[in-house]
Amino acid sequence: WEILNDATVVASERYFPDSQTILFSECFDPTGCYNFVIKDARNNGICCQLGRGSYDVSVNGRLIASGGEYESSETVFIGGNCGGNPTKEDSCPEDFSLLNVTTLDDVCGNPSSWEVIDIATGQTRATNVAASEHSVGRKDALRSLAKCIPRKDCYQLAIYDSNGAEWMLEYDGDFVTSGFGLSYSTFGPKC
Repeated sequence: WEILNDATVVASERYFPDSQTILFSECFDPTGCYNFVIKDARNNGICCQLGRGSYDVSVNGRLIASGGEYESSETVFIGGNCGGNPTKEDSCPEDFSLLNVTTLDDVCGNPSSWEVIDIATGQTRATNVAASEHSVGRKDALRSLAKCIPRKDCYQLAIYDSNGAEWMLEYDGDFVTSGFGLSYSTFGPKC
């Protein structure tokens, strides 16, 4: 198996002893875009022709995928800041929606950090957490980030700011909600 951040391998394991459970746990930078890929050189997966092998993938303690019946490989999206940036015309590829989060730095010039989480899987789909940890703005600085995220049923926007900074959320060009300070808001076509 291997874990990819975009196309770069960030973790991998090649050989496993028979009939043993292998556990792997790692923290990854939230600004990456991660996939778990499991491979089988014999093109028969790890279950069921020659044994009862299986795998589980969990993110933040929540099971997001399991399996074993595949041919040469299987890929599981883990999460991160994925989806790419919109084009100049503010459009996204098919099956993606345009997310726009705007924040106003608090009275001390501290930027608000936020992330968008897929409610079904617990996976982070977009975030500014790493960027806001390394920047100090000016009082009332306006920041806006547009991202293309997979069109899904339901997301949660988590705003991590206890100093009362103002924020606003738009999804597919429509105003969804706004508020001040620490907040959790759900959005999507089936929330």
